[in-house]
Amino acid sequence: MVGTLYSLLCFGGATVVYPFLIMLGSSITSQTDFRDYRIVPRYIYEEKALFLKHLHDKYEGDYFETVAAAYRLPTNNFETSGEVIRLPDVSEPRTPAFVEDWRSFKMTLPPEMFRAHFRLGWGGGLVQNLWQEYLYEKFDGDLTALNAYYQHSEALWKRIEPPFDIDSGRKRRDLLEEQKYIDDWREFKTTLPHYMRNPFDPRKEYHTFLRREIGTIEQLNQAWDADYPYYSQVPFPLSRPENAAHATAWEKFLRRKWPLRFLRIMVDEEAETAYREFLRKRYKTVAALNRAHKTDYGDFSDVVLGTEAPDGDIDFNDWADFVGDQLPLDHYVLHHPVTLYAQHLRERYGSIEAVNAAFGTTAESIETVEPPRPADDYLYFRDNRRDIYWAFISVNYKQVLSYILVQGRAAFNTLILVTAAIVGQLTVMPLAAFALSRFKLNYANRILLFLLATMAFPGEVAMIPNFLLLKELHLLNTYFALVLPGLANGFGVFLLKGFFDSLPSELYEAATIEGASELQMFRLITFPMSKPIFAVIALGAFGGAYGGFMWAFLICQKKSMWTLMVYLYDYQQVANPPFLIVASLVIAALPTLLVFIFCQKIIMRGIIIPTFK
Repeated sequence: MVGTLYSLLCFGGATVVYPFLIMLGSSITSQTDFRDYRIVPRYIYEEKALFLKHLHDKYEGDYFETVAAAYRLPTNNFETSGEVIRLPDVSEPRTPAFVEDWRSFKMTLPPEMFRAHFRLGWGGGLVQNLWQEYLYEKFDGDLTALNAYYQHSEALWKRIEPPFDIDSGRKRRDLLEEQKYIDDWREFKTTLPHYMRNPFDPRKEYHTFLRREIGTIEQLNQAWDADYPYYSQVPFPLSRPENAAHATAWEKFLRRKWPLRFLRIMVDEEAETAYREFLRKRYKTVAALNRAHKTDYGDFSDVVLGTEAPDGDIDFNDWADFVGDQLPLDHYVLHHPVTLYAQHLRERYGSIEAVNAAFGTTAESIETVEPPRPADDYLYFRDNRRDIYWAFISVNYKQVLSYILVQGRAAFNTLILVTAAIVGQLTVMPLAAFALSRFKLNYANRILLFLLATMAFPGEVAMIPNFLLLKELHLLNTYFALVLPGLANGFGVFLLKGFFDSLPSELYEAATIEGASELQMFRLITFPMSKPIFAVIALGAFGGAYGGFMWAFLICQKKSMWTLMVYLYDYQQVANPPFLIVASLVIAALPTLLVFIFCQKIIMRGIIIPTFK
């Protein structure tokens, strides 16, 4: 029977501890593994899981098509890629040299040629933090000056977000933001190290285009007479493919979807003549052309065709329409990281034989040399594994704490509330209970009955009258409003009176003979002998004040008076991912857990001692 009772108790304890451990484990996960619901996330002990999380943060999830193409994966979904992805093989002795050459090439790219991201967190992460620090130094910490310069309305440095790097869209030239912000963002990108630079890869958009135009990989193989196992293995050719069906799709992609900021054109007399004729048909007269382009051409023959997309909106639209619809493809020059990398290899090594000998590759031409993205990712991961490991464990908590600590005075307000609640309840209720215990009043039982009757009503019932009373006293949005309604409660007075009644009356009689006052007896006799029950009262006061949300949210509308629970509630409403919400819940639970762990002996004495008496 004893064994059965202990088994039931252990099972009951496990039903309480297990959900907390799941919550604790989920609080250090991210988008890749949150739905695993493990007590110990897999990346803690498995290298491949940690590497997958690293890839997710580096490529920001939405751009995992780049990873799928580079790693030859049959899926472009992070949640399913963990089953098929393999750790890159870097055993080839010449691989480090290949990676180093790729990294040096990335450092030469202009800022519009690569995405700047390395998340390690939610909502921008490392790059966003570096961008905020860059702007902070640029404006000497003056947020007003920043807002005036960019015509922004930022309230906090932590709210500043970088512009969005656009690597897709036919009509999008670069960054859809104000020009000053763009220029500073480009300058900032030039300061980033190699591992925060991800050169744009055309295969992402190319594969998306092929899926929409052709369909499944089986349909593509049938149309092209090919045998690609999945889309990530379909290459993006830098020149017209020999296969007619492939060539048709490739040409349509260049004309419809290729980002024009990655395009240069070869201008000759034929192209310029065709462009002038195009403008003549569109505008009819030179005067109409000048009004639209804000120019002063004397004749259509004065128009010059630029080699790259112009800046003006109307100029750009005319140039884009002509290049996309009428300019022959043999005038196209793809100005893209892929083509620039081929140019880099050609200038440095001269021939494909030299490239293969230097890097151990087996490419047939320089244009088909695959950049060593997987090896680059893995070598960086291997060299920085310890830092990456601890970063993933702490990043969610850092983000939650950074939000709490920079938003108002949540921690300070909560400290004031908890301290005042504990001190108030340990002052008011013990004195009331001591008076009822020491002085044998005829109506003492009626007083206790009245106090216990207050427990029949939930606390929400008293919120409205308490709110109206504090409003009349002009105490809203003050610490008094937070503390005063919780200074005493009926159950606490009843519990303390019962404990005081159990104390030996001989001690009080001896103290009376010695001439001690009631306050002296309370301080020298009652208080030392009642520490366990005082600990229980203090714990209850701490839990009620620290965990109280509704009253604090109702009585203090000013953000400067919000407590920690109110800020955490506000944080959970701001479209945050679930793993950050779980991390905020763990942070909220830790103080109560620590108080119980360090005070459990005193608490147990407060529970057991009254039973023995």
